[in-house]
Amino acid sequence: MNKFIRIKKYRDELNTILSSLSFNEKKYILKKVDTRIIKSSNRLLEDKDKFKKLPNKFKDEKTANIMHLGRIIFVRHEIDELYKAKRSKNIRVVK
Repeated sequence: MNKFIRIKKYRDELNTILSSLSFNEKKYILKKVDTRIIKSSNRLLEDKDKFKKLPNKFKDEKTANIMHLGRIIFVRHEIDELYKAKRSKNIRVVK
């Protein structure tokens, strides 16, 4: 019997982090973060185990924890970068 693991607390934390953003911003950030995680994990995996998309179920609890924590860290970083870009557009030099 295959036991699949989904960690609800990490998914809820990710949902609260992204709750203040618009739909397009959420989509942009999650797409960027997921491609980054897939590329970095595929560098370490063998050819037969490579990811094509980010899985939502994991067979190993440690792998699930690592993937979810990495995703949350990258999401927080991308949100900070998004806010910095928004602020830099609004800041104008006063003469």
